[in-house]
Amino acid sequence: MDAFRRQMPEDIDGHEELSAGAKSEPETAIEKMALDAALEQLPQEVREIIVLRYTNEMKVTDIAKITGMSRFAVHRKLKEGLALLKRALEGERR
Repeated sequence: MDAFRRQMPEDIDGHEELSAGAKSEPETAIEKMALDAALEQLPQEVREIIVLRYTNEMKVTDIAKITGMSRFAVHRKLKEGLALLKRALEGERR
C-alpha cells in the first residue's frame, strides 16, 4: 500500500480537485440568489423565524423567547416557512 501511495503524483499547486458533485462558485451564487428571492416572498414573521433558526443557528426555545411565541408556534411557523420556500424554489426551477 505504501509503495502505491508513493507512486501517486502529488498536487504541486496545493489545489484540491473538485470532488464529484461539488458546485462551482457561479452555481452556488445562483442558488443563493434564488433562496434570497424566495425568502423575500415569505411573510415577514415567518422569514424572521427562518433566518433566526438557520442563519443565526438559534434554538427554537430562544426564538420563542425573542418573538414572544410558544415553542409550538415557532415550530409551526418554521414548518410553514420551509414548505413555502420549497414551493417557491421548485417554481423557479421550472
